[in-house]
Amino acid sequence: MKKVLFALVAIALVFVSCKKTTEDKKTDPKADGLTIKLEVVGTPTTTGAVIRSTPSDTAIYYAQFCVPTAQMSQATAQALAKQIYDAIAEDGFESYAFHGVEECDWEGKLDPNTKYTPVAIQIDEKSTVYETLFQGAPFTTASVPQSAMTIGITYDGVDAVTFTPSGTDTYIYAIMDMAFLDSIEIPHTTPIEEVAEYVLGELAKYPKDYETGPVTENIGNWAFGTVTTGDEVWAAAAPATEGVVNGTMTTATFTIGTPVAENAARQIPMNARRPQIRIARRK
Repeated sequence: MKKVLFALVAIALVFVSCKKTTEDKKTDPKADGLTIKLEVVGTPTTTGAVIRSTPSDTAIYYAQFCVPTAQMSQATAQALAKQIYDAIAEDGFESYAFHGVEECDWEGKLDPNTKYTPVAIQIDEKSTVYETLFQGAPFTTASVPQSAMTIGITYDGVDAVTFTPSGTDTYIYAIMDMAFLDSIEIPHTTPIEEVAEYVLGELAKYPKDYETGPVTENIGNWAFGTVTTGDEVWAAAAPATEGVVNGTMTTATFTIGTPVAENAARQIPMNARRPQIRIARRK
């Protein structure tokens, strides 16, 4: 379970470093009377919504985005064109290009209790940057109830880390070594709380891996490198439900060979991560 998910975390971090492709001429689709209607189909969930796009010209290609409404001032057609053409350069035109009426299912890609605006821009295989931004009516994802449960973390000084929740809510956990930080290209000087918050947020997207009750995990099941006496290792855990973290994060830093008692762990309220602009991708 664990290393596969960590590989997905690494991909997510590397994705934002793609190179920009060369821009072509700028034109205005509205000059040709083009429209793209965007509307929510059904009721948004905590982490998703179905957005239907209906272009007036079924021959053109377009890309669909969900933009946090609070960030709409940054969401120009030019800025979104950069994102989509960067993504196309990495994954291919057909991964993101839509034409005709399309219904995009954003389940698992949006943040709870967040207002989004669905938008679209025209694209083509020449990386042309079109100037028109098509917008739909904003919508808000459903809220997730917060858990009051805390999670204790202990280390036996040898090879076992135990996570002990104070209640029966579901939760996720992680154990991280230096080699893991290398695998996701995170500097070793990054505060472990920042790394743990990101990792737990990614793991929460996989409800099949949620836990209930105490769990004892062997460090070797998680270590990306060879962990020996004197090495520093970190552990983190937080309540999770419906694809998101919904409670206080616990972190613990320990040295291999030195036991750690539960009261040495830190309880840290999870900061709400800033919602990101999302690009629809063809499945």
